Amino acid sequence: MLAVVILCVLLAGDVFAGGRPEGPDIDAAFFFMEICPGCENYQLADRLTGMLIGASRKYRNVTAKGYNVATPGHGSALVELVEERGLPDLAYLSPVLIVNTSYIIGYEEIEVAVQELYETGDLALLHTPAE
Repeated sequence: MLAVVILCVLLAGDVFAGGRPEGPDIDAAFFFMEICPGCENYQLADRLTGMLIGASRKYRNVTAKGYNVATPGHGSALVELVEERGLPDLAYLSPVLIVNTSYIIGYEEIEVAVQELYETGDLALLHTPAE
């Protein structure tokens, strides 16, 4: 009986802590530049940011933030992150999703990656050997 209680406590801990299958540690930062809240790309960027934040709540291995570089201070966050991770200059590319030391450019590609991250807590691109 005690073993059953201990097992239930352990399983409950996983459920309440987002106990879903997880991949490697993922630190994602989504940078976009949109100034028209009624425009399609602004709304898409907002939705993708929400999904990234949702993934970080859903999976313990995921941390994620979204930055609109039109907002003061967000552009410098991009420059700092690029330097910190040793990436090429991405300052003039928007939108860009930086995941660990990889990056994805373009809304279509980013949307696919964010959807995968939200659904699985992992990204295939992190497991693809560099060419």
